[in-house]
Amino acid sequence: MDEKETSPSAMKDDDRLKLYASYAEIGRKWTSVMDSKGTFFSAMNAGILAFLWGSLKIAQWPGAALYFGLSATLSSLIALLSAMLVIAPRENLSVLVGKKSPWTAEYKPLSFYGYISKKYGKNGLKDMVREFRRLDTEAFVYEALEQHHSISQVIQRKSNWVFRSAVFTFLSLSFVVASLLAWKFP
Repeated sequence: MDEKETSPSAMKDDDRLKLYASYAEIGRKWTSVMDSKGTFFSAMNAGILAFLWGSLKIAQWPGAALYFGLSATLSSLIALLSAMLVIAPRENLSVLVGKKSPWTAEYKPLSFYGYISKKYGKNGLKDMVREFRRLDTEAFVYEALEQHHSISQVIQRKSNWVFRSAVFTFLSLSFVVASLLAWKFP
């Protein structure tokens, strides 16, 4: 925390730690919600593709039905890719916020599995415990706030991909209906 920044005098560090940790926990739950939505759209679009190419054999259809079927396929593939980007793990902070972000150079994400795994390795438990024991309550409070910040970035990124997947899924379903209508009523 910068020296210019001050904490509210009415709130103790322990209370702030609990509050900020609860913010991070709420964020983790929202992350799970976005992952569930991404999984749903992945399954839905895989089903659309299987329906079009396995059951209907859309490639054998004539004219407009084929055109709409191919459009549904393309939309569904884009939706599937978007949904997969929701559920793909992030291995480091630069993937999330970019390497140019000024605060990432000094940030030590002590509660992030990727950081702990890379910094301490399989045999680094004693070093990790030693470093954590040196931290005071203020450092843990700051870590909880940083965690809330980074989790919020994760949620926003996932939310953006969920939205894209939803739009392309709706578009794909519209093309499926148009394709079926064009096939049924040539």
